[in-house]
This record gives sequence, structure tokens and C-alpha cells, in this order.
Amino acid sequence: MHAFGVLLLLAFAAQCPPAAAESDPAVSRLANALLADSTDAAGAGTVILVARGDDVLFRGARGKADIELDVALTPDDVFRIGSNTKQFTAAAILKLVEQHRVAIDDPLSRFVPDYPNGAHITVDELLRHTSGVKDYVAIDGYFDAAIRQDLSTDKLIDVFKDLPVDFAPGTDWKYSSSGYILLGAIIERVTGKPWHVAMRELVLAPLALDHTRYDDGTTLIARRAAGYSVDSNGHAVNAPYISMTQAGAAGGLVSSADDLFRWMRALHTGRVLQPETYALMTKVVPTASGRPTDYACGIGTLRVRGEPAFEHAGRDPGYMSETLYVPKPAISVVVLTNTDSPRADVSVIAARLAATAMGRPYPQRHAIALTDAQMRALAGVYRRDSAGHRTIVVHDGQVYTKRDGGSEHVLRAASPDELYFDEVLDYFTVQRDASGNVVALDEFPNGEAPPLHLPRQRDASAR
Repeated sequence: MHAFGVLLLLAFAAQCPPAAAESDPAVSRLANALLADSTDAAGAGTVILVARGDDVLFRGARGKADIELDVALTPDDVFRIGSNTKQFTAAAILKLVEQHRVAIDDPLSRFVPDYPNGAHITVDELLRHTSGVKDYVAIDGYFDAAIRQDLSTDKLIDVFKDLPVDFAPGTDWKYSSSGYILLGAIIERVTGKPWHVAMRELVLAPLALDHTRYDDGTTLIARRAAGYSVDSNGHAVNAPYISMTQAGAAGGLVSSADDLFRWMRALHTGRVLQPETYALMTKVVPTASGRPTDYACGIGTLRVRGEPAFEHAGRDPGYMSETLYVPKPAISVVVLTNTDSPRADVSVIAARLAATAMGRPYPQRHAIALTDAQMRALAGVYRRDSAGHRTIVVHDGQVYTKRDGGSEHVLRAASPDELYFDEVLDYFTVQRDASGNVVALDEFPNGEAPPLHLPRQRDASAR
């Protein structure tokens, strides 16, 4: 066949919805149960897509795309994806690296000459959140009014450029959307085009990701779901307005479940970046101080049932998103909601679905009632090394735990020696001495081994 004809067929295939394979019964049962548990059929909705390789195992939706107009949500609908935008921004920067228009160790001052200390901040540090640049999203009160203003990239940089830095570049890690606004500025300086126009040419158009685009707040976007929040009484309300000019290259895209699935498959199977550039994007590098992180370039890392995986979450007023990819069994999961206050954590939903698609589901625990003596035996302060302390207390006939400076969360008991949360996958096993006294907890973050060992330091009442 003529090469042009092949290209046409490939383009046509890329634009068609993913073909559903025979549904995996275990995945379908869990996905439907999670939709039912997390989403009110008459309220804001949720879309879930699960795939193994290129075969879609589940693709479904529950709830409303528009509550006021009583429009049902469908798997084809489009959502604001918040910080999942960062994957695309990082890939666009790395495409420019491949074109030798940007170097990973270039100083920011090459592109934004007047940025304070820009000569000592590198492109790599912006990608990895190790630049120390203050996150404008965290400015006290910023979401009360300032976030509603339309700003150019340069004007948005003016908002945070003179703020005190969090640390010297490269010495620590702290998530910063400001760094990705600066990466958007680099894309604009190098290409001479708005960041989103250049991004479409560099990474979106070649993959026919036609439902992934910049949400400028004025253009009509077909099938875009309305966004909702929840008031103090638990009732759905329209999400507060923000100017998407301020989300920019840190969070300004909309997308669909199908596009995000195609994106993950393309990114992680060598169809976006060259092997060495992909390795750079997905490699986690400790900070100069030696502190480990779990963030690479525009993408986070974790383990699902022991397997390395990549993920990112996104949140805008009215929306939340989660993308999760487990390379070894090639599991893709997308979870999209049109509320910023879902009843269930979208990251937990994605991890549970991925584990089930791998054939290694997380255990379904069932709470038992502990005696008062069993609960009191657990109460205490447990050391988490450099991460501070975890405290367990008992009141109102229930066990609670909290981290230093955090709020209390209910702990359930699967047995006297296994404790877990309702909301997340973390759980604890209780370690006792020969006399049966509680001497430590082993904490399994995200339900994964190896555990953190938390020696008991003192009774909670001794604080």
C-alpha cells in the first residue's frame, strides 16, 4: 500500500473510539460497584476507562454531565483535567529538547531573562519541582478573587516571581504549578507561539488527540461536562469561576477518557519521545541533598501491587482527574469527575481498578468491633523517622489517627492486629512483644510493601 494511504488509515484509526474487548468480569464488577458507591445517579458524574494493552476492559459513566438540564454523563464527554496537563507540557518541552531548541540543563534566564535568580534555575529543575519557585496557587486568599482575572503568561509570572523562594534550586522538592507556568513561557519563547498552539503541533496533533485542547473559557467545546462543587450542607453547587488563562501550561487542558487512554499508550510505548528522552521524563532523581522523591518530569511514580507505575492527578474547581499506567502488564486507567468534591478518592479508584485488571486485587476488608481494652492498647504516639509522628487516640468508642499537624481520621479494624482506612489503601499491622503489649506499627503506604516501621514512643495521653 502507498505510504500516504497507510498514514490515512492510521489517522482514521486514531480518531475512532477504542474498540472494547470482551469485558473482564472482575474489572466490570468492580468498576460498576465503584461508580455506584462514589457517584449519585442524579448528581455530578464519573467516567471510568480501564484497558489492558490496547483492549478496553471497561468504559462507562454514571451521573450527570449537566445537573440543571438533566443531561446524562457519557464516556465520550470532555472534562477539565487540571494538573494532568503537566504530562503534556513536559512532553512538549522534551520534544523541543529532541529538536535541539532547548537543553535540559539550560538556565531559565536564557528564555526569561529578567526572572530573579533565573541563571541558577534549570529546565530540568522546573520539570521536576526542584526549582524552589513559590507556587502561586498556594498564595493565601488567591482563589478568593485574583484567580478570576485574565492574565497573559508574562503577567501571571509577575504574580509570583518576586515571592520568597521555598529553597535554593535543586536542594529540595516541592510541588509548584509556577514552575510549569515558566515552562509554558519557555515553549512560547522558543516557538514564537502560544504554549497551547505549540503543544498541539508538538504532541497532540501527531496523535490525533482531537478532544485534548486548551480551555480558554470562551470557546465552545463539544460535550464538555459542567463542573460542580459541594456546599457546607453537602449539596451540589456550580463550581466557582476561575480564569483558565491562569491555569495555563500547569493545568489548562480539557480531555476525554479515550484521549487520555491513547495518550498513555502512546507515551509509554515509544510513540511520543525517543527512548533516551522518554527515559529522562520517567526517571526519578534525588535532590542535591539526597532526599528521594517520587516525581519525574510531569509525571509521578508509585507501585501498584509491587509493579512500578506512573500516575498523575488533576484538580480544578468543578473537576478531578486521575491517570494511571502500569507498564509491565500495560494497564491503563482513567478516572474523570465533574465535581471537585467526589465521595471517593479518584486515585484510590484507579489503583483498585489497575490491581484488579492485573489479576491481583487489593483485599476487601470488613470491619470488626474492638473491645475498649483492645482500642486503649493501641493508643499512643509512634515515630515515623524524619517524617514526624503518627498518633492513635480513642474517643467516642472509635479509634482515630493523625499525623503531626494533620486532622484525625477513623481507623477501622479488620482484626485486632490489622487496621485500615475507609478512604485510602494505607493499612497498618500491629507489632507486639512477648507479653502482648503493642510496641510498634508497620505502615503500608498505598497498600504497598515494604512497610514503614513506626516504633511506639509513648502513650497518647503523655503528649
